[in-house]
Amino acid sequence: TSSTGTSEWRHKDGKAKTLYSFDKLTGKVESRVYDDEGTLVRHNGKHLNNDSQYQTNIIFQLENNDDTVKNATNALANKHPENSYIAKMDEAGNIKVYDVNGNEVALNVNGKYRINVVAHGSSMKTMGADALSNRIIALQTKLNIEQTDEGRIALVGCETDRASVSGDTSFNPVSFTKLVAEKLYDNGKGSTNAEVTGRTADIEVDANGRKVMRTGGQKTVYSWDSEDNRITSETQNAKITTNVLTDPLNDLNEEIQRLEKLLESKKFESKKSKHEYILNRVLSVFREAQENGLESSLFELEKIELDFSDHLKTNPNSEITKELNEMYSALKDFISSAETYALDRERQEAYATLVHEEYEKSKVLEVSDKLKKMKSSLGRISRRSLKTPEMVELLESSRLAIEHEIQIAMESQTELEKWGSPTVVKGSVKLLAGWYAHQVIITEENNSTLLENTQNMAGKYPFNTTVINMDRHGNYKLVYGPALDKMPKGDIKIVINAHGNSAGIKGRSVGDIAKHIDIVSQAAGNDSRVKKVSLIPCMLGVKYAKMLLPELRKYGIKSPQVSVRLGNTAISSNGRQTVVMPDLSRPGEYLTKEYRSEKLKATYTYNEAGEIVPVDSYTDEHYDVSLSINEDGSPKIERIYGNKEIGELQGKLKVYVYAKGFDETKEMLRQFKEDLPSGASMTQLNIKTPKENDWFAQFDPLEQGRDLKSLSKTFDADVLVYSNPGDSQVTMATSDQGFNTKIVRDKTEFIRDPNVAKNVMHLSEYTTPECRFFTYKGDAFNSDFAMYIHMASGDIPTIERTLKSLEVTSKITQKYSMSSIYITIPKGERDITHYKELAKALSDKYRVKVTAYYFNPRKGKIKQCLAISPGDSKVTVYNDLRHLAETQPYNDEKIQTWENLTQEQTNKLTTESQKTKPDLANHDHQILFQTESDDNVKDSTLKLAFKHPTKTTIVQMDKDGAYRVVYGTQLKDITGKVKMVAVGYGREAEDGTQTLGGRSADALSTNITTITQTLNTDAV
Repeated sequence: TSSTGTSEWRHKDGKAKTLYSFDKLTGKVESRVYDDEGTLVRHNGKHLNNDSQYQTNIIFQLENNDDTVKNATNALANKHPENSYIAKMDEAGNIKVYDVNGNEVALNVNGKYRINVVAHGSSMKTMGADALSNRIIALQTKLNIEQTDEGRIALVGCETDRASVSGDTSFNPVSFTKLVAEKLYDNGKGSTNAEVTGRTADIEVDANGRKVMRTGGQKTVYSWDSEDNRITSETQNAKITTNVLTDPLNDLNEEIQRLEKLLESKKFESKKSKHEYILNRVLSVFREAQENGLESSLFELEKIELDFSDHLKTNPNSEITKELNEMYSALKDFISSAETYALDRERQEAYATLVHEEYEKSKVLEVSDKLKKMKSSLGRISRRSLKTPEMVELLESSRLAIEHEIQIAMESQTELEKWGSPTVVKGSVKLLAGWYAHQVIITEENNSTLLENTQNMAGKYPFNTTVINMDRHGNYKLVYGPALDKMPKGDIKIVINAHGNSAGIKGRSVGDIAKHIDIVSQAAGNDSRVKKVSLIPCMLGVKYAKMLLPELRKYGIKSPQVSVRLGNTAISSNGRQTVVMPDLSRPGEYLTKEYRSEKLKATYTYNEAGEIVPVDSYTDEHYDVSLSINEDGSPKIERIYGNKEIGELQGKLKVYVYAKGFDETKEMLRQFKEDLPSGASMTQLNIKTPKENDWFAQFDPLEQGRDLKSLSKTFDADVLVYSNPGDSQVTMATSDQGFNTKIVRDKTEFIRDPNVAKNVMHLSEYTTPECRFFTYKGDAFNSDFAMYIHMASGDIPTIERTLKSLEVTSKITQKYSMSSIYITIPKGERDITHYKELAKALSDKYRVKVTAYYFNPRKGKIKQCLAISPGDSKVTVYNDLRHLAETQPYNDEKIQTWENLTQEQTNKLTTESQKTKPDLANHDHQILFQTESDDNVKDSTLKLAFKHPTKTTIVQMDKDGAYRVVYGTQLKDITGKVKMVAVGYGREAEDGTQTLGGRSADALSTNITTITQTLNTDAV
């Protein structure tokens, strides 16, 4: 065929073709390229006509080791082989110029010329505008350019007409191409007779040397206007575009290779644990983008960018800091590229769906992580909404929902920071029931009792427990244990720790509780399920369980067991739950206290027919092995969890024992221990004694505590002993490895503690509900002992009750008596009248010296307060209580810095308000006006309030008249005759005048007027 001719068979389908043939004379394969009209346009890679508008084409190859750049350079040169040349710069900065056959040439450029600068766009930006323009100027010098017509310098790389790096501290909003043009033009003193071009999108050079830009991109042409002495620009649409580039001049492939090399390098080995996780995630996202396209991976790119940014902030110094920063810059560039192309409706809708899904997932995160994720999502929405009006519409509902959620979460975070966190002793090695992988305790309220419950329950299973504080919105803070998504996978037990009564859980609806359980379920992940829900609140009743189960089904939690208590719940210090039935005729008293009582605990679930049915609350199915005793005293295996044989048992075992007498049971367990395979051991013994074999029938807590400790030590196991309610002298008894031995009998606990000094006994008493704790060393007393009596603030028993409690000491040791008594007065207690009377009564009865100590808040120390010896007629008081006639200067603190009432002080006021008090003479209400922030002034104000707590309002006011009500009826609601009492230090001013609380008579009068003007109009 003719080199320029046509043939029907070559173009009948209207498609361009490349034909290959073998030349027998030369022994080479020849190629001919025909366009879509059948015209031969290239022969053996060379164009047959030169339609270039430039007299000389120079292709400046910036990267000499990158295949994509080299292929692009060769394709551009072969497009116009007759007048095209390739320029390269070595590491020393020397430039050499070659023709298309690879021969070095000395070139003098005359007339119109074009320099195509070829490299990855990110590589150019990493090089920087200064360095790149210097290289171009060096090339121009090398070419000896004698220019008559305008030339062109084209930056052939992806997104060269976009800003350098978005989002970091070095971000420059000016286009990179324009920055290069500014350097080249040098304010009219440089290469002003050449256009400089760049592109806003990814670009590739195809095999025909054509520059193909991704759809949606544009080319910008910058030039120098010599008349106005400024840079001008013109935007042009690309001649050839495509939706998918096969070999773009971005460096995604290169970054993948570089990252793989980094992960395998020795340099990385020492930092592997710190950086491996995040870099592997980046690599995974890059590979996804390589396979699916940048725009399809935009969402994942944005997510990993946020995490990478956090990682860099957390790890600012590293041996591979340079590599990490380069990788982060490349990631930012890829996001910028992807954002340009994710504009079609289908991708927009897919993106909006991903945003909503991420929002839903973030709702179950801990509040700090939740805020971080949602703020990131909101920022992403803001950036995406700037792209098109359609995105604004698609993302609007998500934006509003996220903004609302963020506002609530921020308020929750502030509030949750104020909640108490448990201090958990990690000494126990108790096992959860066999089918539970982990337990989660949800504390629903900031309350000291609930906090103590949490500490005790978590301490029972310290290595299998997570504790979260959760508010009514479902926002929560992790305060103990592994995060919800890091817990062991499997069946979960959820414990709801809250106050309640027969009307329900305080401050929470049934729907709220179901939602909170679902949050834990979702956060735990698909490999875990909620198997059990234990409701701790008092008196909920069976109705509550039946109401909760259908609510849980709405969230896909289909068949959990839900247990409720039918009385008041009490959590002992070892984490065990007892249920007490209150005596309604005697507030604060109870009729019975039971452990593991089927009568006071109910459990419900769904059967296979979908009906809510009761199930056993206590069953030996929860144990690895259940044992009883044969007639000959040998072990009888009742069941093994999973229907295993004894030889298949492994690991630490939780064993349930149907007991007989103590000695018989101990011997049976010894035999069973010998029968166990070498890999198995008993670590927890739950022993149930029948009525006819009550181990505590002849009650002797000292001796029986010693037996329990011996049993625990013999089998290296935690021991629990209990009976059916009413079948034993005790409620329960426990002996934990390395911990206390405890015997609970009705309202009294006898605790054998190895940390207590020898011949010392401690008594702690409480009134609501009535209970007492005796703590002593396990060894027998060998002399008379010292008794320490501990009082709790706001919960002080009467003298008669304390005397009655001390009578119990005879059950601990009959041989020895008290040699001395020490009383600790609660912190913050200022009225010592009760303790004077108590000390006198104790000394008279036991004929021993009694000493009381109190906490001195000024010195932060325990100090002797009072003492009395046998035969003394009165108590000696060592009074460190401060009077209100101080010579120290007045401290003019503003009200914002004053200390509010503590929880202890508020509780004390509440307790005092429930007692019978004398009437307030001649007045209906009193206002106590605290004039200074001083602790003594505050305590004195409180003591005045204790006398008439139900008819008192406490106002704190600084010298400027700013005030707040910290206790009692609000000022606007006070009616009737009002008594005003100002409390503060009396001082003498320098001029000899008398002041109160730093105020003159006139200033104090003004402050009082401020208060009275706020009172109800009916107040006088």
